[in-house]
Amino acid sequence: MSQDNNKPGKDEPEVNGTPVDLGSHNPDPNAHNWLHPEEDLDTWDHALDATEEAASPGNEEDTVEEAVTSLGLAPAPLPPPPADAPTGYAPLAHTGASGPTPENTGSRQRLIIGAIVAAVLLLIGVGIWLLMNVLSSNSTAQPAATEPAPLESSQSAGPLPREANAMEFQLGDCFADFDSESTKAKAVECDTGHSAQLVAVHRYPDDEAYPGRDALKVRAQDSCKNAKLNEKSNEYALTFQLVYPSNTSWEKGDRRVDCFVMVGTGNTIMHDLLQR
Repeated sequence: MSQDNNKPGKDEPEVNGTPVDLGSHNPDPNAHNWLHPEEDLDTWDHALDATEEAASPGNEEDTVEEAVTSLGLAPAPLPPPPADAPTGYAPLAHTGASGPTPENTGSRQRLIIGAIVAAVLLLIGVGIWLLMNVLSSNSTAQPAATEPAPLESSQSAGPLPREANAMEFQLGDCFADFDSESTKAKAVECDTGHSAQLVAVHRYPDDEAYPGRDALKVRAQDSCKNAKLNEKSNEYALTFQLVYPSNTSWEKGDRRVDCFVMVGTGNTIMHDLLQR
């Protein structure tokens, strides 16, 4: 049996019955971007060296980046951001409630204290103003017509009994046989019989104009109402006698308005009737 020299041998591979010539297949080592063996070994050695260096402290980030770059595994650069893209970020506003700080607490306390002090000062000012008004109203001098003359003497000066001029009568003087139309009267001791006693006196200022008869009469009546009589006055039937200046006597300097208490039964009063 003759041999077919073209028939593949036992060790020659066949593909679908067709012999494959391995010796004639020389693949291009760069056809699939394969690395040459010697370059491949150098690259892996370089990667191992980079890995060992990355293990050292402080170089982890730099050595990993270098190793990835040497292996051709570096990621593609990111595209640039759009022109209108924000270059930073705004911090988020804190929306949670926060408690009062010591500074805020101190300021609030100072405001409260200031308000209290101002209110107290205002009340004090109002109180002083009211007090001044009250004092000024009370200190206003009463018209001289309502004030009786002070008790300068219990009786007219000089020994008693004696004749006294009407312009010299003193508050509290007692008079026997008194005549209100006379410019003189007999002053006596008040514990002796008498018919009248001077119980109120009002004096007008020297520079005041003549007020008129009616005004003088009203002033004399007011003086009698303000007279202070003691309890002995209740034992007698007393009447008031008003004596005031005429227009003529006013021009001569008479400024007196006198009030007397009298009895119509003669010198029957035996007591001092003025409260002292």
